[in-house]
Amino acid sequence: MGELLTAFQLVKMGYPTEIVRLEKIDLLTLVGGRKPLRVQVKASSCKREYDTRKRGKRRPYSTYHFSVCSGGHPKQPLTKEDCDIVALVAIDLEKIIFLRTKELEGRVTKRIGPTKFYDGCTRTTWDNCLRYKSQLTV
Repeated sequence: MGELLTAFQLVKMGYPTEIVRLEKIDLLTLVGGRKPLRVQVKASSCKREYDTRKRGKRRPYSTYHFSVCSGGHPKQPLTKEDCDIVALVAIDLEKIIFLRTKELEGRVTKRIGPTKFYDGCTRTTWDNCLRYKSQLTV
């Protein structure tokens, strides 16, 4: 579902996109009509977590928890060689945060609160990734 939603949003923004599912690449998106960007999609639904840091009190909060790695054991963080952009999809909100792979360097998980998936975050974060095209392997 995450791949379909991401492909739909990219096409809607004017970027030709194909679902490919090759090793660590889920989508290929053309930028500028000819340069392909490799996109890895990670999807999550909102989960309820509990903060237990304050003397055993359980304070509930919500978060999206993404596994931003590949492989089983041991998990391997994604690298620039694997993909250019990671799409973090909030399934229930139908919103996406795009990050350059470099922004996740060395991480195997990423938690994001629901408020980070604001109206317009899909377009804003995609545009932010494209601003740093020279750092993407295109």
